[in-house]
Parts: sequence; C-alpha cells; structure tokens
Amino acid sequence: MDYNDLNIDIRNLHIEWLKQPHLRQYWGERHAEAITERDTIKKKFEETKAEIEFKYRSEWEKLFPKIKMTEGALSNVLTINEQVKEAHNAYLKSSENAFIIGNIMKTLDDRKEALKNEVSLYIANYFDDHNIPDKVQEFVNEKSKEVINEGLSDNQRMKKIRKKRSTK
Repeated sequence: MDYNDLNIDIRNLHIEWLKQPHLRQYWGERHAEAITERDTIKKKFEETKAEIEFKYRSEWEKLFPKIKMTEGALSNVLTINEQVKEAHNAYLKSSENAFIIGNIMKTLDDRKEALKNEVSLYIANYFDDHNIPDKVQEFVNEKSKEVINEGLSDNQRMKKIRKKRSTK
C-alpha cells in the first residue's frame, strides 16, 4: 500500500470522498485474494504433512531401524522434514500477508472516520483563519519566531556566521 493513500487533503475533501470507496474496494479484493491464497497454501501444507506422515508410518522400520515408532518420534521426524518445513513456512508467509492486508482494511475504515471528522471540522469553519482571535494568532506567530530563533542560535553554522560578522 502506498501510505500516501492514507493522507487526507483537507482542501480537496470532495476528491478524498471519491477516492475512499475505490481504495476500500481495491484492498477488499486484495484481502479476499490473500485469504484464498492462505487457505489454499494451508491445505497444501496439511496434504504434504499427511503424505510424509503416511510414508513414515508405512516405512518406519526401513527408514529408522534403530528407533521405536511412537507418536512422539513420528511428530519429531515430521517437524524436521524439509518438505514439511517449506510447506509450513509458505503457510506462515501467506498468513502474514492476509493479516497485513486485513490491517489495511481496518486502516481504511479509520480513514473513513477521519474523513467524516475532517468534513465536520470544515463545516464548522475550524480551518478558517478568520475564526482565530487576533491575540491568539499574534501569540502563535510570536512563539513560532521564538522557536525559530532558538533553533538558529543553537545552530553551529549560524554561530560561525555571526562570529565572522562581528569580527569584520
């Protein structure tokens, strides 16, 4: 997902509202595909494990002549089998992908709620500079200047420049 898709441009709320259902549909389809893929890979993992288990059970004495066949021994041998490991890792990866896309779906729901709130704030003229009292605006401007000047006074390059100017 392009994380810019989550940003909301408050100056173009109408466009953001038009994008929202398309984003939801696109990621909804990706989520359905990821779940289908996960379920298919899980079935393949279970089949691989069952085939290997059948082989071990039917040929145990030939494959492991010095080991008595118990459920614990069979479980351990299945756990270290490379085919079973590969199939299990593929299942875990597909599960992770489905989970991530499911999270994107939840995030898009959050984005929708944020859009609703932005529209409410816009309707209430929250973003209109004229609604901010002059004293508050002056205070904010003054504090901004102070923060900038503090940052510049701590800046090593600015100290060198001031030092050069004062020596001239």
